[in-house]
Amino acid sequence: MNRFLVAPAAPRAGIGGEKTPVPSGIADVLRSIPPQGALGGAVDIFAPHTEFDGRTLEWASPDVEARANAFEEEILVIQDARPPGYPLLGRVFEYSVRLASIHAVSRGGAFAKVGHDDLEWGAAWALESARSMMVSAASLMVRTDYEEKVNAVSAAIREAGEMPRGELLRACRHINAREMDSILKQLGEMGEVGARLDKRTKPKTVYSWIG
Repeated sequence: MNRFLVAPAAPRAGIGGEKTPVPSGIADVLRSIPPQGALGGAVDIFAPHTEFDGRTLEWASPDVEARANAFEEEILVIQDARPPGYPLLGRVFEYSVRLASIHAVSRGGAFAKVGHDDLEWGAAWALESARSMMVSAASLMVRTDYEEKVNAVSAAIREAGEMPRGELLRACRHINAREMDSILKQLGEMGEVGARLDKRTKPKTVYSWIG
Protein backbone atom coordinates (compact mmCIF):
# COMPACT_ATOMS: atom_id res chain seq x y z
CA MET A 1 0.00 0.00 0.00
CA ASN A 2 2.77 2.45 0.79
CA ARG A 3 3.98 2.27 -2.83
CA PHE A 4 0.71 3.79 -4.03
CA LEU A 5 -0.09 6.39 -1.39
CA VAL A 6 1.36 9.89 -1.63
CA ALA A 7 1.04 12.42 1.16
CA PRO A 8 2.58 15.86 1.73
CA ALA A 9 5.02 16.05 4.62
CA ALA A 10 6.77 18.72 6.65
CA PRO A 11 10.47 19.35 5.96
CA ARG A 12 12.84 16.80 7.44
CA ALA A 13 13.86 17.62 10.98
CA GLY A 14 17.51 18.25 11.72
CA ILE A 15 19.69 15.47 13.06
CA GLY A 16 19.73 15.38 16.82
CA GLY A 17 16.55 17.39 17.16
CA GLU A 18 14.18 16.98 20.07
CA LYS A 19 12.01 13.88 19.79
CA THR A 20 8.35 14.16 20.73
CA PRO A 21 6.96 11.06 22.46
CA VAL A 22 3.81 9.41 21.12
CA PRO A 23 0.84 10.55 23.25
CA SER A 24 -0.19 7.83 25.70
CA GLY A 25 -3.78 7.82 24.41
CA ILE A 26 -2.66 6.94 20.88
CA ALA A 27 -0.20 4.33 22.14
CA ASP A 28 -2.90 2.65 24.26
CA VAL A 29 -5.30 2.42 21.32
CA LEU A 30 -2.60 0.95 19.07
CA ARG A 31 -1.75 -1.67 21.70
CA SER A 32 -5.40 -2.71 21.91
CA ILE A 33 -5.75 -3.49 18.19
CA PRO A 34 -3.58 -6.64 17.77
CA PRO A 35 -4.41 -9.88 19.62
CA GLN A 36 -3.31 -9.95 23.23
CA GLY A 37 -0.38 -12.05 24.37
CA ALA A 38 2.61 -13.02 22.28
CA LEU A 39 2.19 -10.93 19.14
CA GLY A 40 4.60 -13.00 17.06
CA GLY A 41 2.73 -16.24 17.68
CA ALA A 42 -0.62 -14.60 17.03
CA VAL A 43 0.09 -13.01 13.66
CA ASP A 44 3.09 -14.87 12.25
CA ILE A 45 1.73 -16.25 8.98
CA PHE A 46 4.69 -18.59 8.68
CA ALA A 47 3.95 -20.39 11.96
CA PRO A 48 2.60 -23.88 11.08
CA HIS A 49 -0.15 -23.85 13.71
CA THR A 50 -1.35 -20.29 13.25
CA GLU A 51 -5.02 -19.93 12.41
CA PHE A 52 -6.85 -16.77 11.47
CA ASP A 53 -10.52 -16.05 11.76
CA GLY A 54 -10.97 -14.12 8.54
CA ARG A 55 -13.81 -11.62 8.42
CA THR A 56 -15.02 -9.08 5.88
CA LEU A 57 -16.01 -5.67 7.19
CA GLU A 58 -19.60 -4.77 6.45
CA TRP A 59 -20.95 -1.52 5.06
CA ALA A 60 -22.71 0.59 7.66
CA SER A 61 -25.83 0.82 5.48
CA PRO A 62 -27.11 0.04 1.98
CA ASP A 63 -26.58 3.73 1.14
CA VAL A 64 -22.86 3.45 1.85
CA GLU A 65 -22.59 0.35 -0.31
CA ALA A 66 -24.50 2.09 -3.11
CA ARG A 67 -22.16 5.09 -2.88
CA ALA A 68 -19.14 2.79 -3.07
CA ASN A 69 -20.54 1.08 -6.19
CA ALA A 70 -21.25 4.47 -7.78
CA PHE A 71 -17.72 5.63 -6.98
CA GLU A 72 -16.25 2.53 -8.64
CA GLU A 73 -18.32 3.24 -11.74
CA GLU A 74 -17.12 6.87 -11.79
CA ILE A 75 -13.51 5.71 -11.78
CA LEU A 76 -14.18 3.29 -14.66
CA VAL A 77 -15.82 6.06 -16.71
CA ILE A 78 -12.78 8.29 -16.21
CA GLN A 79 -10.48 5.46 -17.24
CA ASP A 80 -12.53 4.84 -20.37
CA ALA A 81 -11.88 8.47 -21.38
CA ARG A 82 -8.12 7.67 -21.24
CA PRO A 83 -6.78 10.93 -19.77
CA PRO A 84 -2.96 11.25 -19.50
CA GLY A 85 -1.73 8.76 -16.93
CA TYR A 86 -5.09 6.96 -16.71
CA PRO A 87 -3.54 3.54 -15.87
CA LEU A 88 -2.64 5.01 -12.47
CA LEU A 89 -6.36 5.06 -11.66
CA GLY A 90 -6.55 1.28 -11.91
CA ARG A 91 -6.36 0.60 -8.17
CA VAL A 92 -7.96 3.76 -6.80
CA PHE A 93 -11.20 2.04 -5.82
CA GLU A 94 -9.41 -0.90 -4.21
CA TYR A 95 -7.21 1.37 -2.14
CA SER A 96 -10.15 3.60 -1.24
CA VAL A 97 -11.92 0.61 0.31
CA ARG A 98 -8.75 -0.55 2.07
CA LEU A 99 -8.18 2.87 3.56
CA ALA A 100 -11.85 3.20 4.49
CA SER A 101 -11.62 -0.13 6.30
CA ILE A 102 -8.52 0.93 8.22
CA HIS A 103 -10.23 4.19 9.13
CA ALA A 104 -13.33 2.37 10.33
CA VAL A 105 -11.38 -0.08 12.49
CA SER A 106 -9.22 2.65 13.98
CA ARG A 107 -12.36 4.59 14.82
CA GLY A 108 -14.69 1.83 16.02
CA GLY A 109 -12.56 -1.21 16.77
CA ALA A 110 -12.29 -4.63 15.18
CA PHE A 111 -16.04 -5.00 14.60
CA ALA A 112 -16.65 -1.57 13.12
CA LYS A 113 -18.65 -1.06 9.93
CA VAL A 114 -17.52 1.12 7.05
CA GLY A 115 -19.56 4.32 6.93
CA HIS A 116 -19.78 7.36 4.67
CA ASP A 117 -17.05 9.25 6.54
CA ASP A 118 -14.69 6.28 6.27
CA LEU A 119 -15.32 5.90 2.54
CA GLU A 120 -14.90 9.63 1.87
CA TRP A 121 -11.63 9.69 3.81
CA GLY A 122 -10.23 6.69 1.95
CA ALA A 123 -11.36 7.90 -1.46
CA ALA A 124 -9.94 11.39 -0.88
CA TRP A 125 -6.51 10.03 -0.04
CA ALA A 126 -6.48 7.48 -2.86
CA LEU A 127 -7.64 10.04 -5.44
CA GLU A 128 -5.13 12.65 -4.31
CA SER A 129 -2.35 10.08 -4.50
CA ALA A 130 -3.36 9.09 -8.03
CA ARG A 131 -3.70 12.73 -9.09
CA SER A 132 -0.24 13.55 -7.76
CA MET A 133 1.31 10.62 -9.63
CA MET A 134 -0.57 11.45 -12.83
CA VAL A 135 0.67 15.06 -12.75
CA SER A 136 4.24 13.89 -12.11
CA ALA A 137 4.04 11.28 -14.87
CA ALA A 138 2.67 13.82 -17.37
CA SER A 139 5.42 16.29 -16.46
CA LEU A 140 8.06 13.60 -16.88
CA MET A 141 6.70 12.56 -20.28
CA VAL A 142 6.65 16.15 -21.52
CA ARG A 143 10.17 16.75 -20.26
CA THR A 144 11.45 13.53 -21.81
CA ASP A 145 9.81 14.30 -25.16
CA TYR A 146 11.42 17.73 -25.26
CA GLU A 147 14.81 16.31 -24.30
CA GLU A 148 14.56 13.83 -27.17
CA LYS A 149 13.93 16.71 -29.58
CA VAL A 150 16.91 18.66 -28.22
CA ASN A 151 19.11 15.60 -28.68
CA ALA A 152 17.85 15.14 -32.25
CA VAL A 153 18.70 18.71 -33.22
CA SER A 154 22.13 18.67 -31.58
CA ALA A 155 22.91 15.30 -33.23
CA ALA A 156 21.94 16.62 -36.67
CA ILE A 157 24.15 19.70 -36.32
CA ARG A 158 27.04 17.72 -34.85
CA GLU A 159 26.96 15.19 -37.69
CA ALA A 160 26.79 17.83 -40.42
CA GLY A 161 29.19 20.30 -38.82
CA GLU A 162 26.86 23.14 -39.71
CA MET A 163 23.30 23.38 -41.05
CA PRO A 164 20.92 26.15 -42.06
CA ARG A 165 17.66 26.36 -40.11
CA GLY A 166 15.61 25.20 -43.10
CA GLU A 167 17.66 22.03 -43.47
CA LEU A 168 17.31 21.37 -39.75
CA LEU A 169 13.53 21.56 -40.06
CA ARG A 170 13.62 19.09 -42.95
CA ALA A 171 15.96 16.75 -41.09
CA CYS A 172 13.82 16.85 -37.94
CA ARG A 173 10.30 16.82 -39.34
CA HIS A 174 8.77 15.88 -35.97
CA ILE A 175 9.85 19.30 -34.61
CA ASN A 176 7.80 22.36 -35.60
CA ALA A 177 9.31 25.78 -36.31
CA ARG A 178 8.51 27.26 -32.89
CA GLU A 179 10.05 24.31 -31.07
CA MET A 180 13.10 24.47 -33.33
CA ASP A 181 13.70 28.13 -32.50
CA SER A 182 13.39 27.38 -28.78
CA ILE A 183 15.80 24.44 -29.01
CA LEU A 184 18.36 26.37 -31.06
CA LYS A 185 18.22 29.23 -28.56
CA GLN A 186 18.77 26.78 -25.70
CA LEU A 187 21.70 25.09 -27.45
CA GLY A 188 23.20 28.50 -28.14
CA GLU A 189 22.89 29.57 -24.50
CA MET A 190 24.51 26.28 -23.48
CA GLY A 191 27.46 27.05 -25.75
CA GLU A 192 26.99 23.92 -27.85
CA VAL A 193 25.82 25.60 -31.06
CA GLY A 194 26.92 28.81 -32.76
CA ALA A 195 25.04 30.87 -35.36
CA ARG A 196 26.18 33.01 -38.28
CA LEU A 197 24.36 34.85 -41.04
CA ASP A 198 25.15 33.57 -44.54
CA LYS A 199 24.66 36.39 -47.10
CA ARG A 200 26.12 34.67 -50.16
CA THR A 201 22.71 34.03 -51.74
CA LYS A 202 19.47 34.55 -49.89
CA PRO A 203 20.37 35.59 -46.32
CA LYS A 204 19.94 32.67 -43.93
CA THR A 205 21.12 31.69 -40.48
CA VAL A 206 23.54 28.77 -40.35
CA TYR A 207 24.08 26.86 -37.13
CA SER A 208 27.41 25.18 -36.41
CA TRP A 209 28.47 22.65 -33.80
CA ILE A 210 30.77 23.95 -31.07
CA GLY A 211 30.44 21.10 -28.58
